[in-house]
Amino acid sequence: QTEAPMLLAGVLLQRGDSAAADHLYEQVLQRDPSETRAWRGRFAIGVRESTAERSPDAWLDAAEAQAKRLNVPAGDLIDAGALREAADRELAQGRASVALRWLERGVALQGQDPWLRHDLARLYLRDGLPDLAKNVIDEGLQQAPEDPQMRYAAALIALSSDREQDTLALLDGIPAADRTDSQASVAT
Repeated sequence: QTEAPMLLAGVLLQRGDSAAADHLYEQVLQRDPSETRAWRGRFAIGVRESTAERSPDAWLDAAEAQAKRLNVPAGDLIDAGALREAADRELAQGRASVALRWLERGVALQGQDPWLRHDLARLYLRDGLPDLAKNVIDEGLQQAPEDPQMRYAAALIALSSDREQDTLALLDGIPAADRTDSQASVAT
C-alpha cells in the first residue's frame, strides 16, 4: 500500500514534477502519518523549491517539530541531498551565509552524512577557516571511523588543505579491494 506510491513519488520528483510527488506523499501520510520517508520527500520538495525569503531555519525547524511529534530523530526526516543542493544553489547566487546556515544546521541534525560534512568543511576552507573545517571532519570520523565514505570525504578535505600524509592515512583506512576508482585515483 505504501511502497508503490512512494516509488512513484520518487520517480516524479526526479522528473521534476514536485506537485504530483507531493500529492502522493500526502496520500501516504493520510494513511500512515508516521511514514518518515514521505516526510523526508516533502522536506526535499520544500527545500528544493525554497527561496531566499524562506530561511533554512524555517524548513529545518519544521522537520525538528515533526520529528518530535513522531518521536523519531530529526535526521530521519531530512534529505541530505536536498540540503546540499540548496546550499550549492545559494552559493551560486552569492549567498554564502545562507549556504553556510543550511549546511551547519544539516550537520547538526544529520551529522552521520559524510557529504554534508564535506560540503561544510569545504565552505569553511573557502572562507579561510581551516580549523573549523578540520573539526567538522574530525567529528564525523569520530562518529563513523570505519565508514569508507566518511574517510573519503575527510581525505578530500585533507587534500584540499595540503595535508597529503593525512590524505593517505585516511585512504589507507579503506581496504584497497573496496576502494572506488576515484578513491584509488586520489591515493595515487
